[in-house]
Amino acid sequence: MQVSQPLEIYNDDQTSHNIHPLARVNPEWNKSQPIGAPPIHTAWEKPEFIPVKCNVHHGCTAGSWCVTTSHYAVTGEDGAFTVKGLPPGKYTLTAWQEQFGTQTQDVTIGGTETKTVDFVFKARRTEHRHG
Repeated sequence: MQVSQPLEIYNDDQTSHNIHPLARVNPEWNKSQPIGAPPIHTAWEKPEFIPVKCNVHHGCTAGSWCVTTSHYAVTGEDGAFTVKGLPPGKYTLTAWQEQFGTQTQDVTIGGTETKTVDFVFKARRTEHRHG
């Protein structure tokens, strides 16, 4: 989403949730959202990635990436994405994945051509110790 873009958070579940954005640059807040409650209205005024958790349900998480640019994309289920409407110029593309972090690539757009950029995220090896 973009900086200052209105965000409405709904709870359509049959249980109450606690919405807790863990912002570092924007103000952090923590609100309960019972079943059938009206949406929570908010907006982020500064760019950052904001993890969101529910303090009631372990593992109930989300995230909000707040950006200043109008050029961004969200990947489809197959991992493909398209950024449209870029004027000619040099750009730095940044890809982010929740478990594997961020990668960047520089791209130069000269005209109306289509560029293909691949980001490959590799699973991090974790050590399991038994004892």
